[in-house]
Amino acid sequence: MGLSYAQGGAFEGENMIKEYMLPAPVHTPAGSQWDELWKQRQNIDCYAHVVKSDELRAIRSYIANLRPGSTILDAGCGLGQWVFYLNNKGHSVSGLDIGKNIIENLQTQFPSINFRCEDIRKTSFPDNHFDAYISWGVIEHFENGPAECIKEAHRLLKPGGLLLVSVPFHNVRLLLRQWLTGVDELTPSPGCEKVFYQYRFKKHELADALKQGNFEVEKIVPIHKYHGFLRFLNTCCRIDVEKAGELIRKKLHSNILRKAFLLPFYIAGSIMPACLFSHMILAVGRKK
Repeated sequence: MGLSYAQGGAFEGENMIKEYMLPAPVHTPAGSQWDELWKQRQNIDCYAHVVKSDELRAIRSYIANLRPGSTILDAGCGLGQWVFYLNNKGHSVSGLDIGKNIIENLQTQFPSINFRCEDIRKTSFPDNHFDAYISWGVIEHFENGPAECIKEAHRLLKPGGLLLVSVPFHNVRLLLRQWLTGVDELTPSPGCEKVFYQYRFKKHELADALKQGNFEVEKIVPIHKYHGFLRFLNTCCRIDVEKAGELIRKKLHSNILRKAFLLPFYIAGSIMPACLFSHMILAVGRKK
């Protein structure tokens, strides 16, 4: 992806790190990366990956406490797995995403589910409509900051409604790298072609963003430690573990050997400190 970093942001009290990447071709529409993912898949796995996800482990008790038939919005639903999972739990779930083609595919294959192609900062749903709002890895992608997303989530939620969001974690390892290299050296120079990609948050920055949006913060936890550990090996040690695993699977035609190769890395990643390697942080908030 070729990320670089700079310091700064747009909402009050914020001092987050910006990540930049090379721009997509001019003809590439927003959301097309999801459309590409859709093309690569023969079938939707419905919610197989949700059951094993760090997100579910972190919020299981909150989901369990929702009354049957609760209205839930998945803001930035992607391939719709969380929509399927929560619908299967007896809730009334809507999925919203900016990827036009992927939403059209979901609408065609699952006409009974409410999938919409909309910007999460300005939706067509009425005020105080949802009991819960989830958004995984979405609100960090707006250069003006997450305030508009959080404000809209607040509008959509009923009083006491549940907000569940995750964002990239500016963890200790990245803070150390920032201190060693100097933020100013990583700021894109004038005329640089790189464009804004996302913000990285420290825990208190995410908490502050939710509080500024009139949410009470109940919990903030680091997640995706194994994924962060693999990223560390890739960027700092030039070891692409997942690519090597895929190569083993293709060359030897064995998923068992692939899993056996990945197992030591999984064990190593699981014992590493979360503050050092976790790739994301997840926050639970409640509308006042």
